[in-house]
Amino acid sequence: MENLKKIAAADAESLNEVARMKPVEEVKAEVKAKADAMEVDKAQRVYNKKTKQDENGHYPEWMNQRAVKKQKKKLAKSKKKPGKKIKW
Repeated sequence: MENLKKIAAADAESLNEVARMKPVEEVKAEVKAKADAMEVDKAQRVYNKKTKQDENGHYPEWMNQRAVKKQKKKLAKSKKKPGKKIKW
């Protein structure tokens, strides 16, 4: 039994060297400080709701080629609509 206690004490000391336990409040304070200090590298792009293009004429990265083609057809169709024509 004594031998087991010695081994457990030695393991506890080596464990303290590897990892240190922190209280929950300390960890939450660190996370909040990191979140407040977070910087964004890229500026947000502004997309037109109708055309779904940014100011440079590019579509969003998440939009696949099939959706881009579909959107282009939709825009072309909306541009084609002329006013009412009188048919005699």
